[in-house]
Amino acid sequence: MSQRPLASVIILTFNGERYLAEVLSAVFAQETTFPFEVIAIDSGSSDRTLEILAGYPVKLHRIPNSEFNHGETRNLGARLAQGDFVAYLTQSATPAGDRWLQYLVDAFSPGAQVGAVYGRHIPRPGCDPMTKRDIEEFFKMMGPEDTPTARFIKEGPEGRAEYEQNEGIIGFYSDANSCLRKSVWEKIPYQPLDYAEDQAFGRDILAAGYWKVYEPRAAVFHSHSYPLVQYFRRQFDEYRGLRISIGYRQEGSIFRVVGGAARAGWIDAGHIRRQPYSRPAKVKWMGYAFAAEFARRFAGYLAAREERLPKRIVRALSLEAKARAKAPKGRTPAPRRP
Repeated sequence: MSQRPLASVIILTFNGERYLAEVLSAVFAQETTFPFEVIAIDSGSSDRTLEILAGYPVKLHRIPNSEFNHGETRNLGARLAQGDFVAYLTQSATPAGDRWLQYLVDAFSPGAQVGAVYGRHIPRPGCDPMTKRDIEEFFKMMGPEDTPTARFIKEGPEGRAEYEQNEGIIGFYSDANSCLRKSVWEKIPYQPLDYAEDQAFGRDILAAGYWKVYEPRAAVFHSHSYPLVQYFRRQFDEYRGLRISIGYRQEGSIFRVVGGAARAGWIDAGHIRRQPYSRPAKVKWMGYAFAAEFARRFAGYLAAREERLPKRIVRALSLEAKARAKAPKGRTPAPRRP
């Protein structure tokens, strides 16, 4: 590329062969008014991930799995980036249109006060009904689907009170589909967190006085439907990450967990009954809904009390710990840039 890129797209990979070719094809199909580069940081893939990456004009940087950290590895991506804007995608988030990157960068146009932008997630076809509804309803709360929504902490006690009351919405940030201004990142890098690094970053830039913009037109297809045990472990990691990064703890006793799961499962069941599924499929998803609602709340209950749990139990509960245990333990591979 003869021109210096205005934007850099960073994709973190680890055994991501399922969607990676689809993601890369969508990224390189982007229509932009500016040059951009694509950097992949792979942390020890043992499937076809490296083979797939070699088929695209990607700048590849390799690190051992033992060095991966959600916050620090994204900092590494920003350091490697040549662009003024650094966009992040996960290996399973596929841009939903050919102007995804243009929309992300254009959202910085109000001025230097915009520190970061994040886009909408669209459930993938075949996503389970509970996850589909969760994603759709959550992003509806972010703002209109056809125009950007800027969020910042307003000056004065009323503004601070509004933020504290609605922190879950105002502070939300997802780096599965996001873009930051590199000059802002140089002042406010990601915290070295294993999970929920994006939630901490979103709050950090707001606290520093910057705007955070939700750009729904910069959408990606992104969702996960997990078997129950894997879902439980994933939720444990998510709640554990939220506790460490922003201090969130799920309140209440085990009785509240059971009661909340029953109420939410009943709501899920009503939603499923109204969907065009066959009767056996409805029965299947209703059963899954009750179990998943309990798994989510029980995972949050345990994560809030992690300090009281034996370390071997924490390792057994954590999906992240299980994935790391299976990763190759070789020496640091030399960086390769095809």
